[in-house]
Amino acid sequence: MDELEADCLFEIKQSKNGLGMFATRNINRGELILNEKPLVKLKQNVPKLQLNMYIEHQVSKLGEQDKAKIFELYDNQSSKSLVGIFKTNGYMLGKKSEYCGLFYVMARVNHSCRPNATHHWVESEGAQKVFALKNIDSGEEICTSYIDPFEDTLNRKRILKKSFDFECSCELCLNKGDFDLEKSDERRRMLKELQNMRPRMGLQNPDLFLSKKKLMLTLLKEEGIEYDSYCVNRIAYDKMESERTKTVHETKMKVNQEVSVPQHKEVAINPHKEVAVPQHKELAVPAHKEIGIPHHFSVPRERF
Repeated sequence: MDELEADCLFEIKQSKNGLGMFATRNINRGELILNEKPLVKLKQNVPKLQLNMYIEHQVSKLGEQDKAKIFELYDNQSSKSLVGIFKTNGYMLGKKSEYCGLFYVMARVNHSCRPNATHHWVESEGAQKVFALKNIDSGEEICTSYIDPFEDTLNRKRILKKSFDFECSCELCLNKGDFDLEKSDERRRMLKELQNMRPRMGLQNPDLFLSKKKLMLTLLKEEGIEYDSYCVNRIAYDKMESERTKTVHETKMKVNQEVSVPQHKEVAINPHKEVAVPQHKELAVPAHKEIGIPHHFSVPRERF
């Protein structure tokens, strides 16, 4: 890690889970911790029989220094290989991206079910960025969540074991302190349900829909997971979409009533005579500005 800049906010050193990222000074909530471009990008869903050859070909294009960095990274398989390194350390480059990336520094960030940092892929810059979710003390380990943070304890353990082959030892999973795991699981199940509420569900009552979305922020704080600007933006976007959906729905209903033909009245039509069909102007729906939203919220470090 000699190439890290002198004013870097962190250092890479030994942790209880191998190497980890630790703050070298107090870091404020929202502060940018890391801005890193991938060593290499790989397409996902490559056929299994072609995978090893494909990865070797992509890595062969790199310089010797970057190749050496890749082989420094951890492989949770029995013997170190390029496929194993990518499966252990790869990050999706956006939620619906066809690519995953391998990052030299980001690969050292460990998992916590109560993360103090979040990562976002910024497509326009081609970089992965890590931001502080809360104030981080000097010497504290910087962790993100590899998976959906709204899963309950049993599901988190199952997913982490299956995808990353490790048992989580964060303070929540070890049940340290006065944290009630049963209440935690209940909050996270509620968060998952609220997260899945789509704007159309707010068709009848946008204000109730917004209040339920705001409840997410309260539950996150109670759970010890600080929310970032993505959460606020997502709620604002859902509220806007809910109101827009309601406006469009009501307008369509009104138009349908105005142009509808009575259902029980027969209409006599001469098959040899052309029927003049009135031309209706297209319904003009007010255009709304799009809200720029990052791809992830501490998103799931989904694997290659």
